[in-house]
Amino acid sequence: MKPVVPLLALLVGCVGKHGGDSPAADSAGDSGVAPQACDLLHPWPMDTVEHVGVAAGLTYPDVARLTLLDGEAMTDARTASHSGEPCPTYTESDDGTSVTITGDCTLWDLVYGGTATFTEVDGSYSSVYDRFHFEDGVSTRGYDVDGNWLDDVGQFTFDLTVSWFGDWEPRSDATVTYVTTMTWVDPAERVDGYADIVSQPGSAATGDLCVAADWQNVDSCDSEDDAVFTLQGSAPATLTWNGSTSCDGCADVTIDGVAAGSYCPP
Repeated sequence: MKPVVPLLALLVGCVGKHGGDSPAADSAGDSGVAPQACDLLHPWPMDTVEHVGVAAGLTYPDVARLTLLDGEAMTDARTASHSGEPCPTYTESDDGTSVTITGDCTLWDLVYGGTATFTEVDGSYSSVYDRFHFEDGVSTRGYDVDGNWLDDVGQFTFDLTVSWFGDWEPRSDATVTYVTTMTWVDPAERVDGYADIVSQPGSAATGDLCVAADWQNVDSCDSEDDAVFTLQGSAPATLTWNGSTSCDGCADVTIDGVAAGSYCPP
């Protein structure tokens, strides 16, 4: 399978400083762009091929999931309001550009908590969450999210903590904090990103990391694209997918400059 990435990506570094005394990342991927100094508080363990692979799959948020769940939360809250239900509240701004949803309640097959405001002006879309929870019992999916993200006509910025839950395929129900900027440059994408993997079901592994990667779509291969991810956690690591040549769905992994084997996503 192709790695879970909603868009093509060229990831180029770490946003901001996050404390700690781990060494900075100096190496660059094939893109030739090295991460900025990556000062990590609790570096993600880059000890095994599996640790490196998990990190690569969680380094920036799934835009498609955020967009889908934002839309479902708004649509269902509007339906409830029009039906005369007192919770959740659905408040639209006078100019019609924003909607605020507030409430802690279970209604029909829906569960709401906290507050979210969704705004769209001149092609720019933003979501601001205050410990927002939304769960659709029919589709058995939802999210817990705090913070905000912005789509400014193709440039995405994220400063949020999110956990997905429910019937997603493939699953990625870890809780992760992102400080990330993604800029769409057709047919590629540039991303500066930092991720703190707070928790993940079935594993005690946590930690923060920075990433730099070069991602190119390969139409001829259904299992992988061409991509080089350079990660910095407890050690530098790289994953290289070669969909245009191998197309086996697996990435070649190095840890601290030494070949460590292949990672094949489950």
